Amino acid sequence: AFSFVAASKVINARCVRSRPGSRRLKDRPSLLSLSLLPTSAQTALTKTGAMVNNASILRWAVYGILTELFHNIIVRNVRRFAKSEAQAAAQFKLRQPARSEIAVVTGSTGGIGSCIARLLAFKGYDVVLCARDENAANRIMADIRLALKDSLVDGPIEPPSVYFVEYHADDERSALQVASRVKEISIETNSKLSVLVNNAGIMGHSKQATIKVNLLGPVFLTFALLALLEESERAVVVNVGSSAHLRATGVVEDLGDPSGPSVSWVDALPTTADEDLSTYAKSKLAIMQFSMLLRHWLPTRTHVHVVDA
Repeated sequence: AFSFVAASKVINARCVRSRPGSRRLKDRPSLLSLSLLPTSAQTALTKTGAMVNNASILRWAVYGILTELFHNIIVRNVRRFAKSEAQAAAQFKLRQPARSEIAVVTGSTGGIGSCIARLLAFKGYDVVLCARDENAANRIMADIRLALKDSLVDGPIEPPSVYFVEYHADDERSALQVASRVKEISIETNSKLSVLVNNAGIMGHSKQATIKVNLLGPVFLTFALLALLEESERAVVVNVGSSAHLRATGVVEDLGDPSGPSVSWVDALPTTADEDLSTYAKSKLAIMQFSMLLRHWLPTRTHVHVVDA
């Protein structure tokens, strides 16, 4: 009888390739070689070949799955991100010509407001930044002007202008001051006010201040600028909201008995901190309701459109 070692020497090894570049599976006996071996040796070698084949199938199955996951999850997302970054860079490099239209953006010294102001400037609008902090506004204006200077344009080279107007959303007199300055800019540049973005807002401050800034501020400023907006052929008012309005249970709380007839319901609101952000949620629900009222009322007399963002 042949020993196992001796038998293996007379076996014709067959190379099996599952895919290009794969490792060779050796010691897979041919039928002719197996017929020369004893029955016990044939059984042992057959089982060994089956184990090798099963391991190979499992290995390549795992390899295929991992390859697909790597390609679909990592490679494809990296390519998509790189493409989106390139598109965004190209978009911020290419601007539209100045269009003799004015856009007013409140709360524009950071976050969403500064991004909106930059985008509108690249759309060709003369942008008016309305905010409390003049130093922060000057930095934003410098960044926007530098970006406009380095941008590409298919049309007149002269870029849009960027202005700053001090604005306190919790003071109705500040809205009138903004309207007065915007009117001056409109006359100086022979432009029309066509965009108002009510973006200024606070969170976590006192309940009274939250209602004043997030609700009354946009209301006062919208009506202060409404006459200028109506002069444009097509104008839009954008009220920036929040999904927090879904948590609001109401807008006006039970204020009890005010101290006198001259005390407004806003002044009667508590000055305690809005720790649970319930008043913030109510202010965002109220600004949406304000937008609904404007949409119902304005189309009967003007071309000003109101949207929530």
